[in-house]
Amino acid sequence: MLYNSTRLQEGALKTIKALALRKRLGAILDGVVKTKEPVAVSRANQPIVVLLPYEQYVQVADRAARTRRLAAVAEATDRWWGQHAERL
Repeated sequence: MLYNSTRLQEGALKTIKALALRKRLGAILDGVVKTKEPVAVSRANQPIVVLLPYEQYVQVADRAARTRRLAAVAEATDRWWGQHAERL
């Protein structure tokens, strides 16, 4: 069996051992691109990395950047309120 299954919040994630990935890297990458489904890579039965299509990575990175910007705005707003609360 090439893949195992790892439970996540939204369902199962295909998992492959690092040694199997080394032996079949091209086929695994082609499968991730074709199916658009991420694959976890494990070593010593512990997940160490996830392979995902580039489009999904961009979405995750954009969401993380947006979250950081919103946190910075919230922090600046809190500081402003702390400095001006008495005047309002």
